[in-house]
Amino acid sequence: MTCSCPKCTAQIEFDPTDIPAEGSFNKCSECGTNFVIRKESFARRALYKSDGISCAECGSHPGSSIYCENCHAIYPDFLVIEASSTAKRRIKKLLASFNILKTLKLGGAAKPSHETYTAAPSASGKAKATILPGQPAQLLVVLVVIIVVAVGGGYYWYQEKLATKYTESYVSTLVGVKMARDLDIRISSRLAADMKTGASSALTAAEQKSTTSAKTDVDTLITRIDRVPAKFTANNESLKKLCDTYSLLHTTVIAPIGSSDIYSGSVKKIDDDFRKTARELKAGLPEKIADQLAETTKKFKELQDL
Repeated sequence: MTCSCPKCTAQIEFDPTDIPAEGSFNKCSECGTNFVIRKESFARRALYKSDGISCAECGSHPGSSIYCENCHAIYPDFLVIEASSTAKRRIKKLLASFNILKTLKLGGAAKPSHETYTAAPSASGKAKATILPGQPAQLLVVLVVIIVVAVGGGYYWYQEKLATKYTESYVSTLVGVKMARDLDIRISSRLAADMKTGASSALTAAEQKSTTSAKTDVDTLITRIDRVPAKFTANNESLKKLCDTYSLLHTTVIAPIGSSDIYSGSVKKIDDDFRKTARELKAGLPEKIADQLAETTKKFKELQDL
């Protein structure tokens, strides 16, 4: 597989299977520029320029559909190539947002006193050291504040990371189930038309392969959602319900029963339930997931009628 250097655009060979989860640091042999290759999930494609990404399956430009235009992989992961300086700035920006020492205004915790404390002489005439009032208590308060902020900041960061990961998985699953549903509806329309003319009501080899692959992908996507933030519990149940409705639709489509009208009527009834469930799901989406879905819809127009 090849990629272009982000500075001189020289073509560089690499093996996509060698790209680790945290990304791969590389150096251009032509201009010496350091760059990073990162793998991102399909749901995040709307956040990147379309001409700056490559299909993680084949390395070609994936196009604007949910399928890679070259290898036809459905909602594939993609690769982003950027200069290492850009990647470092991204990491520093993230770390800076959680820099406790910068956000904690220690200077305002306790103002230094300008009063002079003189040691009182003892009976022997020697001065004894005087402990300034309030210092131990002020230090304890500062330490407690630091600990609270550190624990609270770490918990907040973890929850945000979990919510972001879940949002990406959620939208990826929505994209997958919607496109799998569209595929089955197209197949059912073709079968119903053939049944009216007395032709065979069996799926072609290509249709069987495509619809089976789509069903497998949907099942895989939904099972990958293993850690659901508490605030998204209801949304996760709605997503499962939508996937269950699709599964029923899929079973009905690939095994035509009865006449063309009976078959078409059965498919339509289940598809109406699918659309109703999808509307209810969208109506209850929290802002974080809704925003991600809106960004993804800009790139994949097929999602507009979800």
